[in-house]
Order: sequence, then structure tokens, then C-alpha cells
Amino acid sequence: SYSPDGVLLATGDRNGGVWVWEAFSGNEFHTLRGHGQGITAVGWRADSNLLATASEDGQVIFWEMNNGGQVKKITAHGGGTLSFDYARNGEFVTSGRDQKVKIWKADFNLKKELPTFDEMVVEVAITNDGKRVFTADWNGRIEAWDANTFEKLGELNGNPPRIADRLVALQEEITKAPEATAAARTKFEAAGKAVAEARTALQKTISERDAAKALIAELKTLQTTLAQDLARTEEERNKLAAEHPNRQSELNQARERLEAHRGETTK
Repeated sequence: SYSPDGVLLATGDRNGGVWVWEAFSGNEFHTLRGHGQGITAVGWRADSNLLATASEDGQVIFWEMNNGGQVKKITAHGGGTLSFDYARNGEFVTSGRDQKVKIWKADFNLKKELPTFDEMVVEVAITNDGKRVFTADWNGRIEAWDANTFEKLGELNGNPPRIADRLVALQEEITKAPEATAAARTKFEAAGKAVAEARTALQKTISERDAAKALIAELKTLQTTLAQDLARTEEERNKLAAEHPNRQSELNQARERLEAHRGETTK
């Protein structure tokens, strides 16, 4: 791995050896010894002054480049550390044979351990801003994680179809597009017809409701009129009933006068 400034090149071998080379001349710059098993990953801090090496011995060792001395050694994963990557802010991420992924602070303390994976995570990467972590497991599944909340953000297709296959699939979709459009138009027209029928039924219901309201109002008016007529009729009947005795007396007096007149006429 080249240092960010392009000055140095770091390499590791299966025996745990690490070499740092001058990129321009190819001369050996440092030979670093500290791992007991094969080197699986190397990574540079953004300032190019610190080199990290991960190994099958489970260790991650940090080396400063002035004299090649060890700055820090951490036991990252039991069974072996498989992958390592630095963020620009100094935080870093590791994965191991223990099927775990760990995010570390710039001061080498553990920040968070992601949930145990179903398979070994063979590669990890963290974005330069330290906000996203990507993991790739033994089965080829690639997942994205939020480095602060540790929430899973999504999954990528690690084995996408070939471009030729994509073009064939796209052509099939284009061929089927008119049929899909026609089916959608049929559904749209049917929906429009249903809406029109519903609108007509609604208008009919509104008309019937208005007619019923008018009839009710008319019946109420007629009821009021009948009640008034009945009241007047009752009043007239009562008046007549009150006048009946006087009329009967007058009738009897007239009958007596008529009888008297008839008697005088006979004489």
C-alpha cells in the first residue's frame, strides 16, 4: 500500500514480515518485525506518518515512520485479523476470523463492535469522513453501515449481472412496455368510468334528498294549515253551541205567536 503522500510503499509477507520502501528509488526504508503470522492488511494514516499492519496472529501494530518503532499494539480479533482500513480523522475499522467487525477511535480504544456476522468478513472499508463502513463477507455479501449509529444502511449486489445481460433484460422491458401501457390505460379508463357512475349516483341521491326535503317542508306547511282550520272550526262550533239556547227560546216564542194568530183567524 502506498502512503497518502506517495513517498513510501508498505508490503507484508506470509511470515509476518513488513517492509517499507522508498517509492521513487525502490530502496528499503524500514524492516518491521513484530507479527508472528502472515500479514493480511496494511494501512496508512492520512498524514503518512503512521503505518498499521494486521496479521493472522490477531494483532494490529502501529509503526511510526521516523525510526520504524512501534507506537501501539492491539489485539483486535481472536483467530486472526483479516482486514483493516483508516478514515481521514484517524479512526479505523477491522474485521477478523471471529466474524466480527470493530470500529476504533483514533486513540486506539474500541468505539463499537457491530453485531456478529453469519460469515467471516474478509474485507472492510471506511469512508474518508468516517461516516460509513462497508463490509464484505465470505459469501460475497456487501453491506453498508452508519459508523456513528451503527445502523445498517443497505446491501449492495456483490455479483451484478453482466452488461450484456442487463442490455437483454432492458430490451425485454422495452418490448413489454406497450403491453404494460395498454393494460394501465385500460385500468385507467375503467377507473374513470367507475368514477363517472359514482358521480351520477351521487347526483341522483342528492336530487332525491332535495326532493324529500321539499316534500317534508310542504307536508309541514299543510299540517300547520289544517291545524289552523281545525282551530277555527272548533271556535265556530263552540260559538254556535253557546248561541243555541237563545235561538231555541226565540223559536218557541215565534211558534206560540203563530198559534195565537191562527186561533184568532179561526174565530
